[in-house]
Amino acid sequence: MSSTSSGIATLIVAGIANGSFTMPMKYTRKWAWENTWLVWTVFALVFLPFVATLLTIPSLLMVYRSATPDIILEVCAFGAGWGVAQVLFGLAVEMIGIALAFSVVLGPLRL
Repeated sequence: MSSTSSGIATLIVAGIANGSFTMPMKYTRKWAWENTWLVWTVFALVFLPFVATLLTIPSLLMVYRSATPDIILEVCAFGAGWGVAQVLFGLAVEMIGIALAFSVVLGPLRL
């Protein structure tokens, strides 16, 4: 597969994933939003990256051993910030709906 075809295939998969990530919420209306997002978080942020990392990086332990504590702390801090942002986005989806939340969060920033 050429690099162009691979890039287009990746874009299609990413578009489908981004467009359908809230679809399970339609079928879990009886759940509290926290339960839905917990299931999504475990699958999308723990299980899937772990499997993808094991499949794509041949010497994973050597990569982790070569990282300094400062880099590890920086990665953890950015990850925690991103996690807080995701929780707040989930609250926005619950409070104002998917369409408006995406419009506000992903809309263009004009200064």
